Amino acid sequence: MKVLVMADGNTLDSPVSAVFARAPYYLVVDTDTWDVDATVNPAVGAAGGAGIQAAQFAAGKGVQAVIAGRIGPNALGALQAANIPVYVTAPTTVREAVQALLDGKLTQYNAAAPQPAYAGWGYGAGYGRGGFGPGYGGGYGMGYGRGGGWGRGRGRRGRGGRGGWW
Repeated sequence: MKVLVMADGNTLDSPVSAVFARAPYYLVVDTDTWDVDATVNPAVGAAGGAGIQAAQFAAGKGVQAVIAGRIGPNALGALQAANIPVYVTAPTTVREAVQALLDGKLTQYNAAAPQPAYAGWGYGAGYGRGGFGPGYGGGYGMGYGRGGGWGRGRGRRGRGGRGGWW
């Protein structure tokens, strides 16, 4: 079976990306041989349509499943139209995520059903006391992974602090 995993690196030991469409790498893993075909994501910086492009890539490679940290509605719709099941996983490596899929430990993502608590893990907005900052928040989202980024953030002035919406 061929599985597309969205990853932060180009090896089996790379972390699964927190995002689908803007992951740095597409890794197609052959579960029979554990061979990896790594491709740099050409749409990582696209202004729009990255999810559709990633779904088209998956369909073009003939994958039977997709694994990512979270996925947006447009990409999910395109993958569902291509009859490619999507699985979301908690933070882990590509190798562990594929093995979990093979062991039946991952459940198929269904936007209409309640999702696991980690379905929205990832980078939050990172609002700190120093102002609206580009820091990495805890990200507590559900569903499509739209986490609010509550947690420790790094403000523009370099001052950390508890996250909030001010």
